[in-house]
Amino acid sequence: MLELDAAPGGSIRCAACGHQFRPDSLSIAAPVESIASLRIPEGRIYGPMPLDQLEEWICQGRVDDKCDVRLTLNGPWQSAATIFPVLQLPPTVSSGNPFKIEPKPLANAASASRLSERGIMIVLFGVLGWVGCPVFAVLAWGMGASDLEAHREGRLDTRSVLITQIGYFLGMFGAITWATAILGTVLMILLHQLTI
Repeated sequence: MLELDAAPGGSIRCAACGHQFRPDSLSIAAPVESIASLRIPEGRIYGPMPLDQLEEWICQGRVDDKCDVRLTLNGPWQSAATIFPVLQLPPTVSSGNPFKIEPKPLANAASASRLSERGIMIVLFGVLGWVGCPVFAVLAWGMGASDLEAHREGRLDTRSVLITQIGYFLGMFGAITWATAILGTVLMILLHQLTI
């Protein structure tokens, strides 16, 4: 432990051995800022830059394991993955932004189950809407409209478009027919009540 003299420019005494020395005899080196350079696979070199800047780029996902890093001005180039092991992790784990969502490739969309089984159900609802329950007609109309919109976006199997259109029109005409019949019946009852 060192004891400082209260006077500015005073001496410093070591409490253990009693040796005194002056602070101006010390050679205090200024802290050296860590620097780094980055070489991308195309050969372009970025830097020298503060090491903090390079770490920020890694967190942002701007540096990958194919890049090379040099941690001194004239030092050797090393793989970025050896210096920063986080670059060897899969992208979903090492992503700097936890809220970033990677888009799914369209190749998986072709193999995924597409909307194709609802066409028969839409026709069935359309027929049930005509036969007795107008709720099914409204359901067929709404489901048919959403499936035809999905077809325009490329998410509906083209083989089921015709059957979906049939169910859509059955539902639409059934809902309109039922609405007209119910409204006509209500108006006839009101007209009959007014004439009595």
